[in-house]
Amino acid sequence: MLIKSKYKTTAEIFREEEYTSFRAVDIEDRNKTEYIINMYENRISRRYADCYTRLRHCGDFKEVFLHDGRLFSVFGLHGGDSIDKIFSKGSKHSWKERVDYAHSLFHLALSVSDFPYEFACAALLSRNMRVTVGNAPNKKIAVNYTVSPLENANFEQFKLLFTEQVRKIFCGRFTACDAELEFMEFLSAGGVISMARLYSAWLTYRKRITEEYEVLYSKKGFDKIMSFVIMNVRRSFKKHSPVKF
Repeated sequence: MLIKSKYKTTAEIFREEEYTSFRAVDIEDRNKTEYIINMYENRISRRYADCYTRLRHCGDFKEVFLHDGRLFSVFGLHGGDSIDKIFSKGSKHSWKERVDYAHSLFHLALSVSDFPYEFACAALLSRNMRVTVGNAPNKKIAVNYTVSPLENANFEQFKLLFTEQVRKIFCGRFTACDAELEFMEFLSAGGVISMARLYSAWLTYRKRITEEYEVLYSKKGFDKIMSFVIMNVRRSFKKHSPVKF
Protein backbone atom coordinates (compact mmCIF):
# COMPACT_ATOMS: atom_id res chain seq x y z
CA MET A 1 0.00 0.00 0.00
CA LEU A 2 1.23 3.49 -0.87
CA ILE A 3 0.07 6.18 1.55
CA LYS A 4 0.14 9.87 0.68
CA SER A 5 2.51 9.04 -2.27
CA LYS A 6 5.23 8.95 0.39
CA TYR A 7 5.01 5.92 2.67
CA LYS A 8 5.12 2.40 1.28
CA THR A 9 3.94 -0.25 3.71
CA THR A 10 6.19 -3.31 4.05
CA ALA A 11 4.39 -5.37 6.72
CA GLU A 12 1.21 -5.41 8.74
CA ILE A 13 1.88 -5.32 12.49
CA PHE A 14 -1.51 -5.44 14.17
CA ARG A 15 -5.16 -5.34 13.09
CA GLU A 16 -8.51 -5.04 14.79
CA GLU A 17 -11.86 -3.46 13.93
CA GLU A 18 -11.37 0.01 12.41
CA TYR A 19 -7.62 -0.02 13.12
CA THR A 20 -4.47 -1.36 11.44
CA SER A 21 -0.78 -0.66 12.05
CA PHE A 22 2.01 -1.14 9.51
CA ARG A 23 5.74 -0.96 9.08
CA ALA A 24 6.54 1.39 6.22
CA VAL A 25 9.43 3.12 4.49
CA ASP A 26 9.63 6.74 3.40
CA ILE A 27 10.28 6.38 -0.33
CA GLU A 28 11.26 10.06 -0.55
CA ASP A 29 14.10 9.47 1.91
CA ARG A 30 17.39 8.39 0.37
CA ASN A 31 18.06 6.22 3.45
CA LYS A 32 14.61 4.58 3.20
CA THR A 33 13.96 5.23 6.88
CA GLU A 34 11.41 2.88 8.44
CA TYR A 35 8.40 4.05 10.41
CA ILE A 36 5.30 2.75 12.15
CA ILE A 37 2.01 3.89 10.64
CA ASN A 38 -1.30 3.73 12.50
CA MET A 39 -4.46 3.77 10.40
CA TYR A 40 -7.86 4.59 11.94
CA GLU A 41 -11.21 4.30 10.21
CA ASN A 42 -14.79 5.48 10.77
CA ARG A 43 -15.76 6.11 14.40
CA ILE A 44 -12.25 5.43 15.72
CA SER A 45 -10.72 8.00 13.38
CA ARG A 46 -12.90 10.75 14.85
CA ARG A 47 -12.03 9.76 18.41
CA TYR A 48 -8.29 9.62 17.77
CA ALA A 49 -8.18 12.83 15.75
CA ASP A 50 -8.91 14.61 19.02
CA CYS A 51 -6.32 12.55 20.91
CA TYR A 52 -3.56 13.54 18.48
CA THR A 53 -4.31 17.24 18.94
CA ARG A 54 -3.44 16.74 22.63
CA LEU A 55 -0.18 14.83 22.08
CA ARG A 56 2.84 16.95 23.04
CA HIS A 57 6.58 16.38 23.44
CA CYS A 58 6.74 12.88 21.95
CA GLY A 59 10.10 12.53 20.25
CA ASP A 60 9.00 9.49 18.21
CA PHE A 61 5.94 11.21 16.73
CA LYS A 62 6.44 12.44 13.14
CA GLU A 63 3.05 13.49 11.76
CA VAL A 64 -0.70 12.88 11.59
CA PHE A 65 -2.88 13.41 8.52
CA LEU A 66 -6.13 12.51 6.76
CA HIS A 67 -5.90 10.46 3.57
CA ASP A 68 -8.68 8.73 1.62
CA GLY A 69 -11.13 9.38 4.45
CA ARG A 70 -8.95 7.69 7.07
CA LEU A 71 -6.70 9.05 9.82
CA PHE A 72 -3.01 8.14 9.69
CA SER A 73 -0.21 8.77 12.18
CA VAL A 74 3.51 8.18 11.76
CA PHE A 75 6.02 7.28 14.47
CA GLY A 76 9.68 6.31 14.50
CA LEU A 77 10.56 2.61 14.51
CA HIS A 78 12.89 1.09 17.12
CA GLY A 79 14.87 -2.11 16.85
CA GLY A 80 15.64 -4.52 19.68
CA ASP A 81 13.73 -7.49 21.05
CA SER A 82 10.36 -7.60 22.75
CA ILE A 83 10.35 -7.23 26.52
CA ASP A 84 8.62 -10.61 26.79
CA LYS A 85 11.48 -12.29 24.94
CA ILE A 86 14.26 -10.61 26.94
CA PHE A 87 12.58 -11.29 30.28
CA SER A 88 11.03 -14.66 29.52
CA LYS A 89 10.67 -17.16 32.34
CA GLY A 90 14.09 -18.46 33.35
CA SER A 91 16.01 -15.70 31.53
CA LYS A 92 19.43 -15.01 33.00
CA HIS A 93 20.22 -11.42 33.97
CA SER A 94 22.48 -10.12 36.69
CA TRP A 95 21.00 -7.96 39.45
CA LYS A 96 22.81 -4.96 37.95
CA GLU A 97 21.20 -5.57 34.56
CA ARG A 98 17.76 -5.84 36.12
CA VAL A 99 18.23 -2.59 38.04
CA ASP A 100 19.49 -0.82 34.88
CA TYR A 101 16.54 -2.05 32.80
CA ALA A 102 14.09 -1.13 35.56
CA HIS A 103 15.54 2.37 35.70
CA SER A 104 15.14 2.71 31.92
CA LEU A 105 11.52 1.56 32.23
CA PHE A 106 10.81 4.07 35.01
CA HIS A 107 12.36 6.87 32.97
CA LEU A 108 10.25 5.87 29.97
CA ALA A 109 7.04 5.71 32.01
CA LEU A 110 7.73 9.12 33.52
CA SER A 111 8.33 10.61 30.06
CA VAL A 112 5.01 9.31 28.66
CA SER A 113 2.91 9.94 31.78
CA ASP A 114 1.90 13.42 30.56
CA PHE A 115 0.64 12.07 27.22
CA PRO A 116 -3.08 11.47 26.72
CA TYR A 117 -3.72 8.07 28.29
CA GLU A 118 -4.58 6.57 24.91
CA PHE A 119 -0.85 6.95 24.13
CA ALA A 120 0.60 6.48 27.61
CA CYS A 121 -1.17 3.14 28.08
CA ALA A 122 -0.34 1.98 24.56
CA ALA A 123 3.33 2.71 25.25
CA LEU A 124 3.30 0.13 28.06
CA LEU A 125 1.74 -2.72 26.08
CA SER A 126 4.11 -5.67 25.82
CA ARG A 127 3.95 -5.78 22.04
CA ASN A 128 5.18 -2.18 21.85
CA MET A 129 8.11 -2.34 24.25
CA ARG A 130 11.50 -2.93 22.63
CA VAL A 131 14.62 -3.74 24.62
CA THR A 132 18.16 -2.93 23.52
CA VAL A 133 20.66 -5.46 24.87
CA GLY A 134 24.11 -4.15 25.77
CA ASN A 135 26.32 -2.88 28.53
CA ALA A 136 25.10 -0.06 30.76
CA PRO A 137 24.50 2.79 30.10
CA ASN A 138 23.35 1.41 26.72
CA LYS A 139 20.57 -0.68 28.25
CA LYS A 140 17.42 0.93 26.99
CA ILE A 141 13.71 0.27 26.77
CA ALA A 142 11.97 2.11 23.94
CA VAL A 143 8.48 2.13 22.42
CA ASN A 144 7.14 1.28 19.00
CA TYR A 145 3.88 3.24 18.99
CA THR A 146 1.25 0.94 17.56
CA VAL A 147 -1.53 2.99 19.13
CA SER A 148 -4.53 0.71 18.85
CA PRO A 149 -7.86 1.77 20.43
CA LEU A 150 -7.98 1.02 24.16
CA GLU A 151 -10.94 0.86 26.50
CA ASN A 152 -10.59 2.44 29.94
CA ALA A 153 -7.37 4.30 29.13
CA ASN A 154 -6.76 6.09 32.44
CA PHE A 155 -4.18 6.35 35.21
CA GLU A 156 -5.34 3.15 36.91
CA GLN A 157 -4.87 1.22 33.68
CA PHE A 158 -1.51 2.93 33.19
CA LYS A 159 -0.35 1.78 36.65
CA LEU A 160 -1.54 -1.78 36.04
CA LEU A 161 0.31 -2.02 32.73
CA PHE A 162 3.42 -0.46 34.23
CA THR A 163 3.41 -2.81 37.23
CA GLU A 164 3.09 -5.78 34.87
CA GLN A 165 6.23 -4.71 32.99
CA VAL A 166 8.25 -4.06 36.16
CA ARG A 167 7.21 -7.47 37.46
CA LYS A 168 8.76 -9.08 34.37
CA ILE A 169 12.10 -7.47 35.18
CA PHE A 170 11.98 -8.08 38.94
CA CYS A 171 10.41 -11.52 38.82
CA GLY A 172 10.27 -13.37 42.14
CA ARG A 173 13.67 -15.06 42.32
CA PHE A 174 15.48 -17.08 44.96
CA THR A 175 18.32 -14.55 44.73
CA ALA A 176 16.10 -11.43 45.00
CA CYS A 177 17.12 -9.13 47.85
CA ASP A 178 14.70 -7.97 50.54
CA ALA A 179 14.55 -4.37 49.28
CA GLU A 180 13.58 -5.55 45.79
CA LEU A 181 10.69 -7.66 47.10
CA GLU A 182 9.59 -4.84 49.39
CA PHE A 183 9.56 -2.50 46.42
CA MET A 184 7.39 -4.89 44.40
CA GLU A 185 4.91 -5.09 47.29
CA PHE A 186 4.85 -1.30 47.42
CA LEU A 187 4.26 -1.08 43.66
CA SER A 188 1.54 -3.74 43.68
CA ALA A 189 -0.28 -1.96 46.52
CA GLY A 190 -1.14 0.76 43.98
CA GLY A 191 -1.54 3.65 46.38
CA VAL A 192 0.60 6.18 44.48
CA ILE A 193 -1.41 8.91 42.76
CA SER A 194 1.12 10.14 40.21
CA MET A 195 4.02 8.84 38.14
CA ALA A 196 6.27 11.55 39.57
CA ARG A 197 5.65 10.23 43.10
CA LEU A 198 6.25 6.68 41.90
CA TYR A 199 9.52 7.67 40.23
CA SER A 200 10.66 9.39 43.44
CA ALA A 201 9.87 6.21 45.39
CA TRP A 202 11.84 4.16 42.86
CA LEU A 203 14.94 6.33 43.31
CA THR A 204 14.83 5.69 47.07
CA TYR A 205 14.32 1.95 46.65
CA ARG A 206 16.91 1.76 43.88
CA LYS A 207 19.58 2.97 46.29
CA ARG A 208 18.57 0.40 48.90
CA ILE A 209 18.34 -2.42 46.34
CA THR A 210 21.82 -1.62 45.01
CA GLU A 211 23.34 -1.46 48.49
CA GLU A 212 21.79 -4.79 49.53
CA TYR A 213 22.98 -6.56 46.39
CA GLU A 214 26.49 -5.17 46.75
CA VAL A 215 26.69 -6.63 50.26
CA LEU A 216 25.26 -10.00 49.16
CA TYR A 217 27.54 -10.37 46.17
CA SER A 218 30.65 -9.26 48.06
CA LYS A 219 30.47 -12.66 49.79
CA LYS A 220 32.14 -15.69 48.26
CA GLY A 221 31.16 -19.29 47.60
CA PHE A 222 29.46 -21.06 50.49
CA ASP A 223 28.92 -17.84 52.47
CA LYS A 224 26.98 -16.28 49.60
CA ILE A 225 24.84 -19.38 49.08
CA MET A 226 24.02 -19.58 52.78
CA SER A 227 23.08 -15.88 52.81
CA PHE A 228 20.45 -16.54 50.13
CA VAL A 229 19.19 -19.65 51.94
CA ILE A 230 18.86 -17.85 55.27
CA MET A 231 17.21 -14.85 53.56
CA ASN A 232 14.55 -17.07 51.97
CA VAL A 233 13.90 -19.02 55.17
CA ARG A 234 13.45 -15.75 57.04
CA ARG A 235 10.97 -14.52 54.39
CA SER A 236 8.76 -17.54 54.92
CA PHE A 237 8.13 -16.29 58.48
CA LYS A 238 8.10 -12.56 57.84
CA LYS A 239 5.89 -10.33 55.72
CA HIS A 240 7.47 -7.19 54.29
CA SER A 241 6.01 -3.82 55.24
CA PRO A 242 6.75 -1.48 52.33
CA VAL A 243 7.64 2.12 53.07
CA LYS A 244 4.84 4.61 52.35
CA PHE A 245 5.48 7.57 50.02
